[in-house]
Amino acid sequence: PNTKRILSTIKGTIGANTILGNLATTMMQLTSFPQVFATAGAKNTFYGIAKRLGSYLDDSSSLWKTSRSKALRNLDIDMGLGESVLDKLFVQAGKLEALRDPAARARQAIDFGRNVLMSIMEMADQFTTGASYEAFYKKGVSDGLLPDSAKEYADIMTGKTQANYFKEALPPFLNTFEGKTIGQFGTYTMNQWEMIRKDMGKNFKF
Repeated sequence: PNTKRILSTIKGTIGANTILGNLATTMMQLTSFPQVFATAGAKNTFYGIAKRLGSYLDDSSSLWKTSRSKALRNLDIDMGLGESVLDKLFVQAGKLEALRDPAARARQAIDFGRNVLMSIMEMADQFTTGASYEAFYKKGVSDGLLPDSAKEYADIMTGKTQANYFKEALPPFLNTFEGKTIGQFGTYTMNQWEMIRKDMGKNFKF
């Protein structure tokens, strides 16, 4: 248990530093469009991007809003911000009467910054996954699928190209404490490997 507590703190520190100190992590959320272009087609992908942008003005027109993919989307599973080394230092500082108020204020400021930057990352993720869903739905309908089947197709292909982050979809290894520690931020990469290994060059079948 003591070892797990130490490793959890290290994991939380790495996660916080990666998310909060690296804008590239957020920008990475936008790099999955090439494979959407390749699998959904350029015309459908541009349609999905336009539809997603339009949904910010008229949310009622968004299929993504009511999709299974959106309901199950949870980035916290892959990059949850646990207690970090800095958190522990503030806790220790707060035990000293002279430092209690400054430590508490500093920790509140850091938590606020975390939430702001996490929100930016989630906005980037919601844009790419939403646009991908709309693109694959359009492709499904264009290929002759009925609306319900097109939604199912869009859910499946969005998961394949954007990675599924809900617990039941993760590889068993990433659901273990060791896997979450060693493979932090590895969900997307492992998902892409599975797609290349199992799906590349094959026709889609339900």
